[in-house]
Amino acid sequence: MKLYTTVEAVPSRLLGVIRLLTRCPQDLPRGEAITLLQPKALASNADEAPDMAPKVFHAALELGAIQEVQNEKGEVCLRLAADLRDLAVKPDSSARIRQWMSRRVLHDLAMSTSKTLSNVFGWILSVPYDEIPVSQSAWKQRFKDDGLSTEDFALNSDARWSNVFDWARYFGLIWQTNPLKGTGVVADPSNFLEAFLVDLLEPHETEISGFLVRLQEEYPLFATRSASTAAIGPGLTLALRALRERKRIALWHRDDADRTSLLSDGEKVGWIRRL
Repeated sequence: MKLYTTVEAVPSRLLGVIRLLTRCPQDLPRGEAITLLQPKALASNADEAPDMAPKVFHAALELGAIQEVQNEKGEVCLRLAADLRDLAVKPDSSARIRQWMSRRVLHDLAMSTSKTLSNVFGWILSVPYDEIPVSQSAWKQRFKDDGLSTEDFALNSDARWSNVFDWARYFGLIWQTNPLKGTGVVADPSNFLEAFLVDLLEPHETEISGFLVRLQEEYPLFATRSASTAAIGPGLTLALRALRERKRIALWHRDDADRTSLLSDGEKVGWIRRL
């Protein structure tokens, strides 16, 4: 997916395209959009054709955030997706746009265009706490050690690993103690889950096994473990604990018939409730 294989397609630039088109009452000619997103005055070589902006547009097109249309002059123009335009004018537009993009990548396209990226995110969340790599190069080595091919996943480049972590952080799947150096990764998807908690926990109280099934159906990246006894992986365990500490959910175990447990210390959890 161009969202991570195109190293120029970082979250801030995709958001820049969305904000730019939000402020345009009409479709914006592609040439004008390139000039606005990548002014020639800021280029290191003014004679070279801009390459960053077109690559970001390609990623946005693949995501479905924008469309290309022709105006009456025959010019290729950019148009913001209708549902995104509606979200972009809301008071809490930043959170709504983040939620839209998360849903788009991790649900709508998760079994097609973004399947590879979704699988990488799922793998990151499956790494045990005490084995978390301490650097970007160590993550790449761990990926290989786990029998995965950096060639098949288009992750030979360090810049692409940076993109993976940038998007994982933007979606709320991880946080980092030092994002600039790609270190200190904490695989904690609590912010992602919190954004979709109402949808995932409807009704507000259910058996944990049912919650896991729904979570995995909606977001396949969490399907790295089965929804059975001792089946909650490290990243999801951390997220559930974080949401419990924030008093967003309650977790409990009624009797020995509830057999699902959190892996990190064996705490048994049979039920989950949204607070």
